[in-house]
Amino acid sequence: MVSEETRSKMSEARRKWWASLTEEERESHNAKQRGQKRPKTSQSLRGRPKSPESVAKRRTGRWVPCDNCGEPVWRVPYQERDHAHAFCNRDCFFEWYKQRPKDLTSYTCPVCGTEFQRHSSREKYSKTGMYCSPACAQKAHVGEGHHNWKGGRSKHAQGYINIANSLVPEEFQCMCRKNGKVFEHRLVMAQHLGRPLKPTEVVHHKNHVRDDNRVENLELLPVSHAGITTAEKKIAELEKQVAALQEQLDELRE
Repeated sequence: MVSEETRSKMSEARRKWWASLTEEERESHNAKQRGQKRPKTSQSLRGRPKSPESVAKRRTGRWVPCDNCGEPVWRVPYQERDHAHAFCNRDCFFEWYKQRPKDLTSYTCPVCGTEFQRHSSREKYSKTGMYCSPACAQKAHVGEGHHNWKGGRSKHAQGYINIANSLVPEEFQCMCRKNGKVFEHRLVMAQHLGRPLKPTEVVHHKNHVRDDNRVENLELLPVSHAGITTAEKKIAELEKQVAALQEQLDELRE
């Protein structure tokens, strides 16, 4: 904080400075404090059109016609170096841009075969090819066209085989799950029957090997096969026990 002694010295210095001013200097200072200071010449002329003579005296450059309406436009050297066209305002630029001659090139869509035209400058941005629509571009990058394609077959955490959507025939697309994949054993059974499977229908592996998707190893069940699987396991255990008892019986007879 400023001490009282310093404050008194500052006040005394200000009083001396104010006493040394003339009446005109005091009026000018008061007008400046009230925000009534006269603007500079450049500020007073701001927004007013300048004559070609006055501009030519102060800057280097030349007058060129607008590419759209022909009105003179002042161009400095760096503008002529960096920009090939000159416009007097934005409206002229947009009007010229709409009517400019377009360098169009004809292409054939590699997906659907449709003939279309695109500006030749877009070719350098399309490293994978030119397509007639975003839908065709997406189709071209699905399946084998995808950069991370690994064959379309993967193993599920539960041991089943997943088939990618791009490998599923169109009539069986309704069987795909939310992730776009379908289990191979369900697809094999659907192709064997010639129709898509219902969500309630279950395909059962007879030998309990979940990646053995041969048609002769699959069985179609109308409901969940959890109880059937448990019963089959119990039957297999009982058959083993019967075989062991039969061996003991044969040994006792001998």
